[in-house]
Amino acid sequence: MEGALRLVPGVVATGMFLVGVGSAASAPRALGQPATALTVVCAAALVLIALVGGRSAGSDRSRWGRRTWERLALLAAATVLVCTVVTVSTSYRYGWDPVTVQQVAEGTREPNSAIRYFSVYPNILPMLMIGKLAVWLERAIGLDYAAFFAVVAVASLAVTLAAGLVWLARRGARPVQAAGFVVLTGLIVGISPWMGVPYTDLVALPIPLLVVALLSFLPGLQSPRWMLLVAGLAVLVGIGWAVKTTPIVLLAAVVVGVLLAPGDRPQWQRWSAGGAVVALAWLTSAGLIAAAKPVSDLPLREGVEVDTSLYVAAGMRTQIYADGRRCYGCFDRRLTRPTYGKDTAAQRAVALPAIRASLHDRTILGHGVFYAHKTHHTWGDGMFFAWGEGLDMEEPLQYRLSPDSFLRSVGTADGHLLGVRTAVVGGLWAGVLILAAVRLWQGRREWDLVAISAAVAGLFAFTTLFQGRGRYILVMAPVLIALACAPAARRSAPRG
Repeated sequence: MEGALRLVPGVVATGMFLVGVGSAASAPRALGQPATALTVVCAAALVLIALVGGRSAGSDRSRWGRRTWERLALLAAATVLVCTVVTVSTSYRYGWDPVTVQQVAEGTREPNSAIRYFSVYPNILPMLMIGKLAVWLERAIGLDYAAFFAVVAVASLAVTLAAGLVWLARRGARPVQAAGFVVLTGLIVGISPWMGVPYTDLVALPIPLLVVALLSFLPGLQSPRWMLLVAGLAVLVGIGWAVKTTPIVLLAAVVVGVLLAPGDRPQWQRWSAGGAVVALAWLTSAGLIAAAKPVSDLPLREGVEVDTSLYVAAGMRTQIYADGRRCYGCFDRRLTRPTYGKDTAAQRAVALPAIRASLHDRTILGHGVFYAHKTHHTWGDGMFFAWGEGLDMEEPLQYRLSPDSFLRSVGTADGHLLGVRTAVVGGLWAGVLILAAVRLWQGRREWDLVAISAAVAGLFAFTTLFQGRGRYILVMAPVLIALACAPAARRSAPRG
């Protein structure tokens, strides 16, 4: 079993490398912006700087001292500040699920509509609880809904950067590599339009990298600290799972980490702990959702929750927008409209024929081409499907900035420099995927990289099998950026 697990990094690295190269050469047409020479230049420059710089300083084993930590903390604080200014300045009036959650939390949504929505999507109830907290604070101290989630964005990004620095330090990264992680995370994630949307991505953002960082403390711990850390990781994954579905893939990282982490624990104890992780994570997630139901004050209907078969069916279909752009495996209104609020049997009566039709209408080669396109569009979009949900892409968005603002020109969907931004960010993201693939291949025998690759493999499988788009990758992006900035081989951990 252990030998099979250690094959995972090589497979994942190969997939990420191909997506990275493909995205640099032919980026997904996010927002109608095709790849340019600038995309290739940015990707190539990042890879060249990282690989050549890492080789030239490969023998540097200097430890991080107090001044190094202070400088990195200052850089992280400055990055958070700049990203917050950009996010607040370029925030827009969104639609779809976030506005539904906000309206229900504020009590402005028509009651029957609210009941129907959360009966269909009870997994979003924990997000509603956070929205209700925001409304309560607004009434108690005057902190409005947008300001509350601006604070959440600051906290999420700050914790993400802190967790990444801790993990890089424990892997013996050089300070310049850690600084690169901070800057790249700011450019790719910190100023993403999604940071201004009060939804599950924002809340769940720090959890994957927190799990990875905490997992690195497993070796050397003795009971009961080892058991407490394992239990804490399971609870953390369960919280992420309750807020957003995709963090479920972190279960793979924790279980593999428990199985492979250095130590003298017997195999039966490791397997038992792995099973306990799955059970505790599920109990945490299910418990949070169950606890949110009575707090929501909504008389939810039973038996109309969206069925998994609909997500599978949508994940096999192609959406074509009015301007000719294609989205592979995205949200499908043609499946949702006739099944919304219906029981499981009615949903499957629509979903299963759609699945059979997709299987029948394509040859084996056609399926390969479809899923290649889907992976390319889901994983290769450095903007993570920004402004693409609901009707946001089809309706004029309202911003706080004046039309002549520089931030407006590069940071909004109708900015005249949007093409430059998507080319630069897309190139950097392609470079990150290539570098992360290289690091995984170089460290494919190291237990923690095997654990990370198991989570990434899970996310690959999730986005391939089910409905998905680039936004689903956002919460794992900091993990891949940290991996791209990690040293080629583990060094002795620095001491602060």
